[in-house]
This record gives sequence, structure tokens and C-alpha cells, in this order.
Amino acid sequence: MPFPVKKNFKFYIVIFTFSCLPVGMAFLIFNLGASTARAQDMSSTNYKIEGGNFNMTGGSKASDNYNISDTVGSTAVGLFNSQGFIIQTGFPYLTGVEPFRFSLSKTRLAFGNLTPNQPAIQQIYAVVENGLSSGYQVFAGQVKPLTSENGATIPDTRCDNPQKPCTINQAQVWKDSNAPGFGYGLSGQVIPTDFKNITYFRPFPNLSDRQDPEVIMSSRAHKTRDQTDINFKLNVSSSQPVGIYKNTIIFTAIPGY
Repeated sequence: MPFPVKKNFKFYIVIFTFSCLPVGMAFLIFNLGASTARAQDMSSTNYKIEGGNFNMTGGSKASDNYNISDTVGSTAVGLFNSQGFIIQTGFPYLTGVEPFRFSLSKTRLAFGNLTPNQPAIQQIYAVVENGLSSGYQVFAGQVKPLTSENGATIPDTRCDNPQKPCTINQAQVWKDSNAPGFGYGLSGQVIPTDFKNITYFRPFPNLSDRQDPEVIMSSRAHKTRDQTDINFKLNVSSSQPVGIYKNTIIFTAIPGY
């Protein structure tokens, strides 16, 4: 007899990092927070240096009479190019009236009670506005599979065909209601080409297994605004233990140079 399997997740986004920590049951929660972002963090057993750039100083300064964005100590500032490369030096290239922005559409996603072999899908969308940056990339990965307090796990999806399963960098069709797991699908103009339509899914890379996060959005354009729909899909088998399953998913958005 089918039984309800309740899950609960809680997500946080800090600057360009989007993480999730579960509490409760049967829904996803997204909370927006703020944190310091640094360009450098260098340390050893004897010292730690945190800086915004590789120059003597740089940033935005203001008083009652002026506003200034500066870089001090650069040996060369400007745009340099030749066949095969472009170099933009100087802090002001990534500041100004059009900053880099990354956002998510919702702060709460409710899966409700889950029944074995009845997949549940919830959707959010991610938006990137890259301003003066030369393109961008958005990466995604999970800290580990969905895990309960008793150590039970919901497997990452392998999609429909065991002989040709989906992987962290290759989406495949996932329509079979008897195929359990957790994964994601994408739709939009700046997504990897293996997401051919809304039936194609991948599992998230597991960062705890030293798997690298995968690119889910990318562009080389200037002054663009791109939106990608992200479909979270969850399906459990009849043998899945009931419990509260926890996970952490990280989204990292990086502007181009």
C-alpha cells in the first residue's frame, strides 16, 4: 500500500552562492541573505590576507563632494587584445552603473506528501544580469545525496535507461515513474545542449565525493539578461524509509572578465 514520504529542505543564497539546509517536512524553503564577497583570501600557518584585488588598493569611495571608483598600484590599466586573447585590467571594468546580478524566483517550494512511484516536480527560475561583465557562468552541485537522520538516502537519479544512465554532465530522458531518485532539469537559451527538452534530467554533482560543480548557465555576451527554469524532480520507491531528508545545494554565479 502506498505510504506518504515527507521531505523538507531549506535553502540559502549568499551573494553568488546558493545553498540549502533542510528543516521540517514536505517543502523547500529559500531564504535570501547577504555576506561579504572577496576577490582574494590568502593564508598560511603564519598569516591571512584578505583583499579585493591584486593592487595596492581599489574600490568605491565617497564624501559629501565626490564619488570615486579607483585602482591604485596597477602597472597597466586598460583594454589589451591580440589574436587569441583579451585582457581587461583595472578594477573599474567590473563596477559602474550596471552591476552583476544573480537572483532566484521563489523563497518557498512545497512538495507536499510524496507517494512512491508518483514523481513530484517543483520549478524555480534563475536570472542573471551581467552588466558590463564579459559573459558569466553559473555552477550547481550538492554537498551529498538527500539523507535522513537515520542515515537512509534517496539515490540520485539515473534516469530511465540503466544501460545509458544520465550523469552529472549528461542529461537523459527521465519519464519512467518506476525510476526513483532526485535530479534536475533545465530549460532556457543559455543552458547546456544535452537538456534537449523538459524530459531530460541530470543528477547533481556530489561535492562530498570530490565531484566538481557543473555549469548550468553560461554566456559570453555583454549587458544581457538571461532566465533559466530549473525543475527539481523527486521520486521515491516503495522501499524508501519514511523520514526527514536533508541536503545542501550550492549555486555559484561568476562574472566573466
